Amino acid sequence: MKNYFIICIAIFMFISYSCEKDTLDKDVIKTLTINNSSHTFINDDGNPYCENTLKSQQDKHTYKLEMIKDVEYRISASQPNTTINQVTLTLVNKDHDTLAVSLNESNSKSCIILKSPETTNYYLIVSLVKRTNPQFVYRLFFEELIDNEISFSGLNWQYNGTWNIDNSNNAVLTNYDSHIYRHMKLISALSGNPDVSFVIQSESNTNPNFGVILNGSGGLLQFSEYISELTKYGYAFLAFNSDLNYTVIKLNSGSMSLDWGSLSAAMNFSSGIKVELKYNASANRYSIYLNNTYLNEIHATIQLQDFYILVQDYGEGTTIIKDFLLTN
Repeated sequence: MKNYFIICIAIFMFISYSCEKDTLDKDVIKTLTINNSSHTFINDDGNPYCENTLKSQQDKHTYKLEMIKDVEYRISASQPNTTINQVTLTLVNKDHDTLAVSLNESNSKSCIILKSPETTNYYLIVSLVKRTNPQFVYRLFFEELIDNEISFSGLNWQYNGTWNIDNSNNAVLTNYDSHIYRHMKLISALSGNPDVSFVIQSESNTNPNFGVILNGSGGLLQFSEYISELTKYGYAFLAFNSDLNYTVIKLNSGSMSLDWGSLSAAMNFSSGIKVELKYNASANRYSIYLNNTYLNEIHATIQLQDFYILVQDYGEGTTIIKDFLLTN
């Protein structure tokens, strides 16, 4: 009789476990797989995101994500045409164990960065944080943190995001409102400290924030709202279009210091913003100019290496980098 009772408990536990697993699969509204060439999820409509709407505080959406062991992924969600974020992302396995919950340090997106511990399917649960507005349209992005290579202005670069080179030899970023800083990293060998200049134009319905990184090294940053967007070490300059200000950030692995300043006037992205870094040999530093206006300096530069151009993916349309020059 005792053995019969134990067998009944075992059967009950097995059935309960199976029902829980089946519940996850039953709730899945879409399976997200990575495209091998773009290293990102591509939806049936050709966009690199899945758009959906949470209609109440109790509403939850479940997605199945196919992941490969030891590959690092970024899962993010943003609300189109706004900087307000109300989404929480929770990644679980088939046993309902939580692997990660989204980092919400940024007010414009939710984000999970994860190196997959095994090759398997995981489940992403999208829900609302407690806010006054019970309805929220979001775009869900799923991508590998892998750079592709491209040739631009006769130089070799690595890039993240939907960059391509047009017939005029301009680097063109197609925007999908992910609110993620997309980069192009110069990998051609350089010597010394040439002056740098380029022009940024936008044909997007929202003008982007943008910037550069000098001496970016150590891999990608692992904290703050710039997680996996800036580097662990180096110096970053970021210009914020809507706030009419900028910051120079000294990056030092687990810490950062920010030096803020104001932009004197609104930036005209239709005609283009000229960005210049002019090297001062006696002071061993780069001076930063926007449209011939001096802003600030980046100190302690040994030489121009690990140079990045950054453009935040805002709105819909394209952002163009053109007339890139290195001058000794």
